[in-house]
Amino acid sequence: MKQYGIMFFVLALWCALLPAIGVSPSEAAAYTEVSNSEEMSAAESENSVPYLGDTELTVYFKESNTVKRLELEEYVALALSAVMAPDSPAEALKAQAIAIRTLALYAANEATHPDYDLCDNHLHCQPVAEKAEDAHYRAVADTAGEILTYGGKAAYTLSHLSSCLSTEPYGEELPYLAKAAVRDESFFECYRTEYSFDKDSFAAAFNGLGCVFTGDYESWIGDISFTEGSRVELIELGGSTVKGDVFAARLGLDSRCFTVSATSRGFTLVCYGSGSGYGMSRCSALLMAAEGMDCYEILEHFYPLTEISGC
Repeated sequence: MKQYGIMFFVLALWCALLPAIGVSPSEAAAYTEVSNSEEMSAAESENSVPYLGDTELTVYFKESNTVKRLELEEYVALALSAVMAPDSPAEALKAQAIAIRTLALYAANEATHPDYDLCDNHLHCQPVAEKAEDAHYRAVADTAGEILTYGGKAAYTLSHLSSCLSTEPYGEELPYLAKAAVRDESFFECYRTEYSFDKDSFAAAFNGLGCVFTGDYESWIGDISFTEGSRVELIELGGSTVKGDVFAARLGLDSRCFTVSATSRGFTLVCYGSGSGYGMSRCSALLMAAEGMDCYEILEHFYPLTEISGC
């Protein structure tokens, strides 16, 4: 009885203190929107300390030119909503949730941006939706606090929509972003995209790169070299050598895995896959989950050498 009396006293004391603490679940999940020029000063941003485990993030939204403060798990749900449909297999959603959470903490720790933790640009960080569905929140809750680590730190868990033949190895500095086989993604609508350019608009896209487009346009494109992941690494263009990612960006292509051919008016390019090619392919993750693989098996396939840790 004495033990029960002590437990009751502790419980009563805790309940009495809760109002003084002043944090409700709804408040913890809420975020405050601030503009770059008002509530968030440059001094506050410069004094931000890189962290692993602090649950609040500052996210810059380019279109509205605002910064939002988001609790980490709310951010993960909104970023997950931006890249995966709520009716996706649960294990694929969970795998992507862990990858998103990990990349968010990696970017915050590495101070990728000087004035905020993350942005909503998929080329730099991760897109962020305005709202998320129950399935997204469920995936976040089921993996709460879980991240992938390498060498005791959050890993650079890039992901993309679709891969052509395999994912792309990043380099020796990030061995866990290795070449990984993907499932047959050819029946996904995003897998194949065709682009057509007349010769003038094609040439105009490369202004400022030192390319000289004269004579027969069919000779403008020379040799093409490929990466280990079968993406264009370098392409000879108008007498200059252009990197594959620069070429793709100038033409607005979905990926660096493409073919190019001359037509009667200009050029036709066919892209295979969508995104950077680094890390997890979400289309393959969907297929792997449908086969019965769990989120940890999917993550191990795309991010070998990493470990699941709690943040």
